[in-house]
Amino acid sequence: MLVPAGETSVDRIGHLETVDDEEIARMLLRAAGRAGGASGRRDSLTSLPGMEPKIALALDPQGRWNRCVDGAPSTHILKLSREAGSATADTIDTEAAALDLARRIGLTTVDAHVATFGGVRAIVVSRYDRIASSDGVTARLHQEDCAQAMGLDTRNPDRKFQFGRSLPSLLRIAQLLREGASEPDELLRLTTFNLAIGNTDAHAKNISLLHPDDGTVSLAPAYDVAMHLHADVPGESAMDIAGRRAMRDVTGPDLLQEAMSWGMPARRAERVVAATLDELRTALEEIDRDRHPGVRDLAWRTVEKRTQQLADQLAPVQRAARPQGRAHATQPRRPKGSPRGGQFGTMHRSEPDPEP
Repeated sequence: MLVPAGETSVDRIGHLETVDDEEIARMLLRAAGRAGGASGRRDSLTSLPGMEPKIALALDPQGRWNRCVDGAPSTHILKLSREAGSATADTIDTEAAALDLARRIGLTTVDAHVATFGGVRAIVVSRYDRIASSDGVTARLHQEDCAQAMGLDTRNPDRKFQFGRSLPSLLRIAQLLREGASEPDELLRLTTFNLAIGNTDAHAKNISLLHPDDGTVSLAPAYDVAMHLHADVPGESAMDIAGRRAMRDVTGPDLLQEAMSWGMPARRAERVVAATLDELRTALEEIDRDRHPGVRDLAWRTVEKRTQQLADQLAPVQRAARPQGRAHATQPRRPKGSPRGGQFGTMHRSEPDPEP
């Protein structure tokens, strides 16, 4: 949305129309082209682009869901579940769990939960690029996905994946952050997290940048993260890590090599990766798995095993980096029950919105 410099009315345009569960179900199915008319076309007024059918709605202070009309800002994105019985039917469940883990280690401010609307399952995700102003108006935050930032023409959907090409690449995203006066530490944390949970869909449009008014650039909170490696999928990383593509073959030292290619000092890269894995292991111990009943035990075990494997692979590097003749001071464990570390680590974890 482009507006004249200094214009602030962009968040006050349009209006909201309250919708019930049955209408939300119809909107989700129309977004998938599975209902709502003989043509089977997507509902362009509410659906969002992307491979997964999804819609944007606004939750008002009274807890009612609303359709956003004529450009009114939305507050949540609802993504339709995949077909029951398919190999990836639990994707929205593992996405909600992965976002829970990401919040616990300070990688995101996003809340997510799975809900049912008129018999249709969907994940409900709060938008990180919205903020409620003091007068009750929902304001937009300027964000830009990395495919846009790198100028990729994603009318060809394959352009948002790397798969051996020079672009997109994590290196270029790190450069964009530095051009905006930010160090790429959070990008390394996010890359480590994606590798540990087996998120094969971390392509250029699923990593974004925030553009605050001071002209700087920072990494946006994590979103669209999910566990994939427990399912029968190829397991290829959306963007190469140290020249490797098969996620099961990427090692802890590969993460360090990737970060050093961005210009990060080796010791700092090692600290960032090690801390992220340590925080993720703690989060896996603390997370309430009963809140994610749709996540299979196999998915949890796969993430636990991968996280420990990456940490074990990093251990020899950590030992080699210790000064000779000096005892290695272990870091005290942080208090349980609150997010730790990261750009968003000061955000308090809130409970998900109640199921409508």
